[in-house]
Amino acid sequence: VENEIYANRTLNPGDPYVKSLIQMDKDRIVSILQNNGYFRAFTADSLSTIVEKYDKVIQDKNLAYKNKVNVIIRFRGTDTRYTFGKTTINIRGSRLDLGKDIIERELEYKEGDIYDRSKILESENNLSRLYIIQIGNISVDSIYEAEKKVHLKADITLGKKYELTPGIAAVYLTNKLY
Repeated sequence: VENEIYANRTLNPGDPYVKSLIQMDKDRIVSILQNNGYFRAFTADSLSTIVEKYDKVIQDKNLAYKNKVNVIIRFRGTDTRYTFGKTTINIRGSRLDLGKDIIERELEYKEGDIYDRSKILESENNLSRLYIIQIGNISVDSIYEAEKKVHLKADITLGKKYELTPGIAAVYLTNKLY
């Protein structure tokens, strides 16, 4: 995890101070942590980011510290790694007799795997590709702290068998004359 955090960082020593880059890096690191089992990883904005300018005495002694700031970002919830627990599947509009095994097949994670938020998003994407499913949403159902497991629920809404869903398409054509 540490190598992944340092590999693609947006903040580097000596870079100019840009507040938006600090926020982007915080979000990137929280995402990496949550994709590696740290379900409760977060930064508390008022307490987590400290930007301090070096003392004038230090700046006068060493010019390398002149016009530089020290950025400290503190993360919380990084003490415990979680795994996926059971996924409860609720199918609405089940007149089509869709089996839960089809839904389970589209899930990118298995019970016992390290919690990875990106796997949940990939699973939702897989569900949306099935033409019979109108809405497929996966969310946290419960958390068992003793077992360090995150139990999920998949709420599936089926579309009608012979109903077409209207959509809007936009096409941009350039007028090129040769």
